[in-house]
Amino acid sequence: MKKIFFYLLVISLLYAGCKKTVEVSAPIPPPSQISISPTSGATNAEITITGKNLTGATAVSFGGSPAASFTVLSATTITAKVGTGASGDVKVTTPTGTASIAGFKYLLPPPTIASVSPQNGTTNSTISITGTNFTGATAVTFGGVQATSFTVINETTITAVVGNGASGDIVVTTASGSAKIAGFTYQLPVATITSVNQKNGTANLTVILTGTNFTGATAVSFGGQPAASFTVANATTIYAEIGTGKSGDITVTTPAGLATYPGFVYFNPVVTTCKLQNTVNDNVVIGFSNRALRPATSGIVKIGVIFVDFNDAVATKTPKEIFDAHISPVAEDFYQSVSYGKLKIEFEPAFQWYRMSKAAASYVPFNTFAAHKTYIQEAISLANANVDFSKYSSVLVVNDPKNSPSDIGPAFQSNHPGNSIPVDGASIHNGVTSGRDMAFWPKGLWFCHEFGHNLGLPDLYAFTTPYHKYVGEFGLMGTQGGKSPEPFGWERWILGWINDNQVVCQGNVGNGAVTLTPIESVGGVKILTIPIDNKATIVVESRRGIGFDKNLIKEGPLVYLVDASIRTGNGPLKVLPLNEADQTKYQATMSIAQTITYQGISITYTAKTENGDVITFEKK
Repeated sequence: MKKIFFYLLVISLLYAGCKKTVEVSAPIPPPSQISISPTSGATNAEITITGKNLTGATAVSFGGSPAASFTVLSATTITAKVGTGASGDVKVTTPTGTASIAGFKYLLPPPTIASVSPQNGTTNSTISITGTNFTGATAVTFGGVQATSFTVINETTITAVVGNGASGDIVVTTASGSAKIAGFTYQLPVATITSVNQKNGTANLTVILTGTNFTGATAVSFGGQPAASFTVANATTIYAEIGTGKSGDITVTTPAGLATYPGFVYFNPVVTTCKLQNTVNDNVVIGFSNRALRPATSGIVKIGVIFVDFNDAVATKTPKEIFDAHISPVAEDFYQSVSYGKLKIEFEPAFQWYRMSKAAASYVPFNTFAAHKTYIQEAISLANANVDFSKYSSVLVVNDPKNSPSDIGPAFQSNHPGNSIPVDGASIHNGVTSGRDMAFWPKGLWFCHEFGHNLGLPDLYAFTTPYHKYVGEFGLMGTQGGKSPEPFGWERWILGWINDNQVVCQGNVGNGAVTLTPIESVGGVKILTIPIDNKATIVVESRRGIGFDKNLIKEGPLVYLVDASIRTGNGPLKVLPLNEADQTKYQATMSIAQTITYQGISITYTAKTENGDVITFEKK
């Protein structure tokens, strides 16, 4: 019985084991849906990879290059360090597959500089730079100045050519950053003079030096005598003005040494051949020989001022109101400025109205010398009890422009002692009388124009239409209302405001150059004059929008013709190129590289420098 029970128990257990189901584990899915942060990095940069099913990852790569290391933090996160790397896909591999994401950018590591050789050099020297991570270098500088060129030989070597460098750091720049090394010394290159525009010259002429490495020049000399001035236009050009000079070498001194050019010949300046003498008999002329009875052009010149009205044209304002409104202080300021401080006019007004003896209309027009003299003489007689006229070089007779009998206010000049107005033991040879036009012109400039005639200057506007065909709006003697009323350089020369040593007179010299300083400023060379014959000359000056020329439309050299054989009002001075249809001459000043040619004389505007306008010229 016991055996039977045992057998049944065994059979029961075996039967139960045969019915039990075998359990099998589910497969692990491949990695997917990965993203990265940040999306760029250099070697050893840590990148966080987020996704699904990252457990058991066996590899991570950046652009196909294995990560330096990685750590699986969880089934959704891996941190990996970039290896040598490359841009491209980031991939994560597990036993069940690979997931990838595009857009990773590998950043090269920043460069380093270990050494340079040599540690000094000049322009065009080649410097070898040794370091790391130079691949893709974008710039090399020496003391902050770009290398002329450079070549990345390999990851550890660059060769660079020094430009117009400076001492200081050498810097290499790549997309990943910059590296620098201190201690580079820039050596200035030695200058050379390869040519000059002229091998002979005189004081005030400009010699154009051509060569190399002029930057930083500290001195220029002619025959051992310093240049009057010089301008380093660039590394290859210097404009040097000859000083007292003598024959010998032309030298340029720079911090790197001395450059020499042999064979310069100096000759003494001569200006007498350029001083045109008058060939017309007039009291206002453009030449040099008509000063005997004119007021002084330097020092203090006193001008008596008388105010007159008429029984039928009574003044409507006080003398001082009219004087302040139309004359002073602009007139005084004008002449002091344009004479470079050499002439100072002082008005001495008798501020009261003196009543003329006849009706206003009986005194005009002032179209004869006798009528004009009679008018002034009566005004002087009326005021003589109160005024000492012996101290005056000129007399100004003013009436109220609102009630003036005359349209214009002309100047009075006598050319012979017998034609003067005797008073107080002296003789009045010069005077100015006002008219209605005094109120028309800019304050003070009406008087300045008329007093210009007292000084001997002719009218530069035309007496026939078109009235401004000769000089446009240049020069007070052309028009009082122009944009550029300052006197021409030639006028200032004949009045003694420009000295002979400020004039370049070229005579028969074939060609050359000169640097002209603005006519409106004090000092420097003011005019170039090249005679055509013994009565006419070409003149060049520089105009700037300063002083009383502040409204000048276009700055630059102005070229004009002076002819001492032509009378006032007929064009004794004409702006070139001739164009009688142009009534303003706003664009008559020259532009850089422009050439004006007249009767075989060519004038070219070569350069504008800090010292003035450089003019080259040729007389064929």
